[in-house]
Amino acid sequence: MRKGLIDSYTKAVAQMEESVKKADASTKKLFEDMLVESKKNLKDAQDPNNEMIKNYESNYESMVKMNETAYQQQMEKWEEEYPTDHIVSIKRRLQQFLDEIKVIDFNAG
Repeated sequence: MRKGLIDSYTKAVAQMEESVKKADASTKKLFEDMLVESKKNLKDAQDPNNEMIKNYESNYESMVKMNETAYQQQMEKWEEEYPTDHIVSIKRRLQQFLDEIKVIDFNAG
């Protein structure tokens, strides 16, 4: 995980350096500020004592499990609301319609 972050920030720094070189006067300051921030992020990612990364790494497996559980729950809800057999969905909607109109007196005039 740390290696992926370092690679990502290294690419960002290289891109920002290119942007600073190509920037005109109106955008140069903006790109320079972004370059400083990118270098700071890279330095933080390379720091073996970075608490944020340590905490992320230590909680990663539980986050993956929570995400998988949430995904499964969402898929179950989706499949309940939108079954693969369209006949079930049509039947449910027709039943809902019939339940809603059964209180209407069609003979009222």
